[in-house]
Amino acid sequence: MNNNTLVHLTLTLAFTAVLAACTSPSHTGGTLVSQADELTQRLINPDGQVMVVAHRACWRLAPENSLAAIQACIANHIDIVEIDVQRSQDGHLVVIHDLSVDRTTDGTGLVSDMTLAQLQLLRLKEFNGGDVANLTSQSIPTLAQAFTATRGKVLVNLDAKADVRDQAYALAEEMGLLDQIIIKMPLTHPGEELSSFNFYGNTFFMPIVHEKNGDLGMMVKNFDAEPQVAYEVIYKTEAGLRAACAAASAQNSRCWLNTLWEGLSPGHSDERNLDNPDAHWGYVIKELGVNMIQTDRPIMLTQYLQSKDLHD
Repeated sequence: MNNNTLVHLTLTLAFTAVLAACTSPSHTGGTLVSQADELTQRLINPDGQVMVVAHRACWRLAPENSLAAIQACIANHIDIVEIDVQRSQDGHLVVIHDLSVDRTTDGTGLVSDMTLAQLQLLRLKEFNGGDVANLTSQSIPTLAQAFTATRGKVLVNLDAKADVRDQAYALAEEMGLLDQIIIKMPLTHPGEELSSFNFYGNTFFMPIVHEKNGDLGMMVKNFDAEPQVAYEVIYKTEAGLRAACAAASAQNSRCWLNTLWEGLSPGHSDERNLDNPDAHWGYVIKELGVNMIQTDRPIMLTQYLQSKDLHD
């Protein structure tokens, strides 16, 4: 069998390997199943419920990309946390978005110029940081700490750029979490280069397709022979988003939309949803085919979806 064409199947079969290590278990048909296993089943079966992705974890309740923000997402039944990965000077992977520590901590300088010990002496600022944000007791977590916090409880969208992707994947493999993570990268067609990545076929992969590169529907259809679990769609026109989601649906894959700000979701950003979620979140779901949304307001989105019977 070709693993590249059987990602959904091989990962589904792999779930039983981690059941013994699960936390917060429930029982389904007499089998002990973790929350993460249930979420993974939901991920690979796109009919029905819409999945919620918390951008940089639940940073409106705790510092962005912190362990507390991850735990807040788990407590509020968020499906997926998106976290960012950088490498310290001495080679450790840490969870922080910016190349520098200036915005989110009480320190200054590049992450890559500081050792892990130096980084973990810093205190994270509340929420998404900035000059006027108060300091908290939270510190920059290592990726291993973040993985431990998520084990068995929530799925992880791993925003690890090319320079750290292999190392991040290797850590997930070492910790037995390959069925809990989603790796993504910009890609308009499979090409031979994708099969050269060590993660491909061994964990969930999500291509990022951007309308600036051409026809969104055709970009997703390029993967017809090797369907992926989801496609992150950056659109300029609603017609392009609708075409991409339709092509993903034909592959039994999910269609991921970022409603974070207008540049990613023109006309339907988080800010617009504050007043009228039916006209924006509801519209992109019902009319355009979106069934996976990354947002800076994950709790609000979850509550909205629950009110529409689109989320447990």
